[in-house]
Amino acid sequence: MKKLCLLMGALLVCGISHAEPKFEDYPVSVYKGKRALKSTSLTRTYATRFKEMKTAPIEFAGVYTTGGAGCGTGCYIELYLNVKTGKPLEVSKQLDINPYVACRDGSEGGISIQPDSRLMVVRGSVSDSNLDNLGERECVTWYYVEKNGRLIRVQ
Repeated sequence: MKKLCLLMGALLVCGISHAEPKFEDYPVSVYKGKRALKSTSLTRTYATRFKEMKTAPIEFAGVYTTGGAGCGTGCYIELYLNVKTGKPLEVSKQLDINPYVACRDGSEGGISIQPDSRLMVVRGSVSDSNLDNLGERECVTWYYVEKNGRLIRVQ
């Protein structure tokens, strides 16, 4: 009986430690100061879009505005601009998951963010090799936290 209680207690602790991250777990104040836009290869390539983003509402981690642009046939790039530093956050290069997919369970992939949180929730496919015959993928949800211009996967 004592062993059973210890085992059940361990299972409860493990279950609690694997709770999904929530936006309110990663709070941040929304920046209200002067906005910047640095010249980088990415900001020059999508210059018009980044100029628009410089004045757009903050949507992520207290300092990022967002936008998107086409990058060729069937290609779309998600753009993020840190308006405090003027530097872009290259999200697509930092994610280990493709959020631009139709999932096998009928849901859509995508990115969820909030202006006052550093948490980014990404639903999508880990690789293109798990396609079924309808072109749909097995999808997962991963969590990332923005820290100093980098996305760090949590959990």
